[in-house]
Amino acid sequence: MKKLADTIITVVITFLISLVLTTITNYITQDSGEAEFGTPIKVEEKYYVPIVFSNYSDRIIGNLIISIPEELDSSVIPSSKPINVSNLLTNVGGNGSKNIRLDGFEPKTATQILIPISSIDQVEKIRFINPEEVRFLVIEKNIVESPIKSSFSRVLSNSIFTSLVYGIVIFWALSTIEKDKTERDEKIKELREDIKSSEEKQQKANDDLMKQLEDDDKQIKKIKETAQRIKLSLIARISDYAKELEFWRDTIRKILYESGKDKRSVEMIIDTVTSSLKTYGTQEKFFDFNAIEVMARQLREAENKDTTKG
Repeated sequence: MKKLADTIITVVITFLISLVLTTITNYITQDSGEAEFGTPIKVEEKYYVPIVFSNYSDRIIGNLIISIPEELDSSVIPSSKPINVSNLLTNVGGNGSKNIRLDGFEPKTATQILIPISSIDQVEKIRFINPEEVRFLVIEKNIVESPIKSSFSRVLSNSIFTSLVYGIVIFWALSTIEKDKTERDEKIKELREDIKSSEEKQQKANDDLMKQLEDDDKQIKKIKETAQRIKLSLIARISDYAKELEFWRDTIRKILYESGKDKRSVEMIIDTVTSSLKTYGTQEKFFDFNAIEVMARQLREAENKDTTKG
């Protein structure tokens, strides 16, 4: 679906660009009109040179400068439609010619003027001075050009101009695309470097955390082992005290038995001592010597394991 949308967008953009370029090309290369010089016409011992001005545009065109014989009065030049004819104050034609200016050619119309000359030789003095300025195509008098050749010339010139415009636009587009691609590649490279740096930092942080956890585990293990040693030492010491206390109780019992005391009296005396000292805990057999042996064995095994790892 995305490829179809991209294709449609590409086609639409290509169409719009082609339309714009074609419009611009036609606007730049298209003539605003043409001036066709006809064959001189002889009327009552006078010659008239017909010129047909065709205005293709939608606006009034003026400032058309034409060179005519110097002795000709511009006010007697007839025209098929009203136009303004004026003499130029500065003439640089020379050779018996002068320049006049024509204004007021109506849009989308053809206007014919007749320039009177005294002899056929004066035809050479009639010429269009500024056709390029006013974008008029001049069709020379008595020169017949093939329509095919004329069309071919126009198509060729338009094609060359369009190709140049297309070439410039395509070059600009490719340059822009290449620039965007380079910038995009640079951003992708920077992003990859940032991601790699972040991954390395994250990996280092994970390694530091794992090392810290291992150190904490070792520390906790050492604390447990130390506590176990202390507990084992205290239990062993209490066990020794208990044995010694039991020994002295048995000794006191024997002495009391030998002095004639019965068993009940002896136990009452011992209970009285315990009550006076408040050492009731000495009467309980809470020392588990099997547990002491198990704890000692576990402690030795842990120490041996640490020694092996080291």
